[in-house]
Amino acid sequence: MFPFGRDSNGAKSIIEYLSSNHNYKTRITSEGKFLVHNQFHFYPIFSTGTVIYKIQDVQMRHGEAQARCDQDSEDAGVPGFLHLPMPRNAAENEIYFDIISQQTSPAWLDIVEVNPLSPTSPRTWAYKDGSPVTWVNWKSGEPNNYRGGVPGKEPQVQMYSADDTGRLNGKWNDQYSANRLVVCTYFLPAGAENDCTWLHEFED
Repeated sequence: MFPFGRDSNGAKSIIEYLSSNHNYKTRITSEGKFLVHNQFHFYPIFSTGTVIYKIQDVQMRHGEAQARCDQDSEDAGVPGFLHLPMPRNAAENEIYFDIISQQTSPAWLDIVEVNPLSPTSPRTWAYKDGSPVTWVNWKSGEPNNYRGGVPGKEPQVQMYSADDTGRLNGKWNDQYSANRLVVCTYFLPAGAENDCTWLHEFED
């Protein structure tokens, strides 16, 4: 459940540290609760899982954002624990969108292009842990490597926050390394809140 091999009490002390010293929050979405912010969704997305997260105070470039999450992990004594959002399905994507929906800036995802200087066709993408991205949520017309069409110009991925029409909500876009919203996070599977009931103590 947790990647650092601690028992429940040890895990609790880490989450407590992140909550007390770095203002991390915990969001628990129980089975049966669905989050639909997009008026163009005609079906409910049943979102389950527990997200430990913090929206950082300043926007950063992609590499800087990754480094900030790494630093928070090291401060908590568990290097590599935290990362930018890595949604692997519609439910996880909706949970992360719910977190950033009130923000004005898109947020970085921990997804980068594989071999951006020698791209495949279609282009391929990987999560920070090296696993391939098999579920995507691209905005219409994306990914388009817009900056001059030169390979490697838009090798990172951002998620849009809410817009007035709802058409961009939670959609993805390939992006060059500009300053964007930074969310450091860790996603726990459904049922984590039952195995570690203390998670409710940190719920936002």
